[in-house]
Amino acid sequence: MLFNSIDFWMFLPAVLVIYWVIPPSARAFRNGFLLLASYAFYAYWDIRFLGLILLSTSVDYTAGWFMAREQDARRRKAALITSIVVNLSILGYFKYSNFFLDSLISLLQSAGIEVGIATLDIVLPIGISFYTFQSMSYTIDVFRRKTEATTDPLVFALYVAFFPQLMAGPIERSSKLIPQLEVAKAWDSGRFASGFRLFLLGMVKKVVVSNKLLAYAELQYMNPELRSLEEAWAMAALRFFILLMDFSGYSDMAIGIARMLGVELSENFRGVFKAKNFREFWQRWHITLGRWFKDYVMVPMNRSRLPKGAVILVSFTLIGLWHGASWNFVVWGLLIGILWWAERRSSWIEPIAKLLPGTFLQERFQTVVFYALFLWICQLFPTENIHDAWTLMRAMIGMESPQSLGAFQPFTAAMWCAILLGGSIEWAQLRWTPWRTAGTPRLKAAMAIVQSLVLIPMAMLLCFEALWVSNEFEYFLF
Repeated sequence: MLFNSIDFWMFLPAVLVIYWVIPPSARAFRNGFLLLASYAFYAYWDIRFLGLILLSTSVDYTAGWFMAREQDARRRKAALITSIVVNLSILGYFKYSNFFLDSLISLLQSAGIEVGIATLDIVLPIGISFYTFQSMSYTIDVFRRKTEATTDPLVFALYVAFFPQLMAGPIERSSKLIPQLEVAKAWDSGRFASGFRLFLLGMVKKVVVSNKLLAYAELQYMNPELRSLEEAWAMAALRFFILLMDFSGYSDMAIGIARMLGVELSENFRGVFKAKNFREFWQRWHITLGRWFKDYVMVPMNRSRLPKGAVILVSFTLIGLWHGASWNFVVWGLLIGILWWAERRSSWIEPIAKLLPGTFLQERFQTVVFYALFLWICQLFPTENIHDAWTLMRAMIGMESPQSLGAFQPFTAAMWCAILLGGSIEWAQLRWTPWRTAGTPRLKAAMAIVQSLVLIPMAMLLCFEALWVSNEFEYFLF
């Protein structure tokens, strides 16, 4: 069930009404209802894969329960390894079986060995990368004694399957989400209204901005022979902007829905276009995934005294592989790791930027150079193979001569309006809360009036008009 669908817009009000009608004193009943709603939300896509969530939940709850009561280090480690092996086996089979099988077949064929192995007919369960990492982080934290194991299986099951962030994050930590699920929540109209506004904002990003631009990009993106050098860069920037509006829009909706239910989720995006280097980018883009890999992959490898460069390269290669089962994503992650490591070693952009007058110009120069490199690398992201990606990358550096200049379709007025709207949202989202909290009483009153009488009604009209075309969120693929 997609957030941007008529079905969900009927599902959500029913869940909210029933949830808040149940009295706070009946917390277990509330959680039970919310868990059933979360399972129904996921089963609406394909009920067969609900069993995978139940399996991960059962294994990780049992492992956490055992480790909380066991003092023997070897037994606790065995429970942790069992949890990790089960989770990664499920993820590996459904997401990576055909990738490794195809790679093996290609390797053998390149050596002149013909094999009669066929690829497997496997459907990738939506959101499996997200809820697997979230569930697995719980057992790791219990093993490290960084969080207490919950004794309530209902709460843990809801922690794994909480429907606002089940499909595409944010990837929550048990230390943040479980305590919120263990307490009774009183109705708070201010929090509910704040959640609704954020949900509506995310919906605008998705259905008004991203969907409007995606229809154009799908026609033009894989035709580098139709574009000039400037048009190639424009398409690369547009494709990234679509992904930003799509994924940050989903995160805003997820955080907004959870807030309407009295739960605060983690921020997942923060001023992406202010990033000046690869390190800062990952502190602003998909923040919860970056933190997950830092805490559960990079920190343990650093403790093993591996060279810093090796830790960075392995971590980002795994981040690439997390995004998708293809060599495109592996190479994408590896290249980002190389550039991160190069930045860490030399900080080569800053000395050049300091030749410019003023901090503002220096920072903007760093941002432009970073995004030029990043957008070029990101041609690996939406393509099916490295050859297609390299064709797009060649077009961006003038190595792919356009065969039919003038065939490239220019942006329409509606597209420019969508780009302007998305850019305005991205700019204002960083500043709206500080304005409301630090502004004068007159400014706060004016903002409240504009928000209530202009922005919210306009957003609702735009969303309802676009809801009849429900495109999937791009990060569902991962």
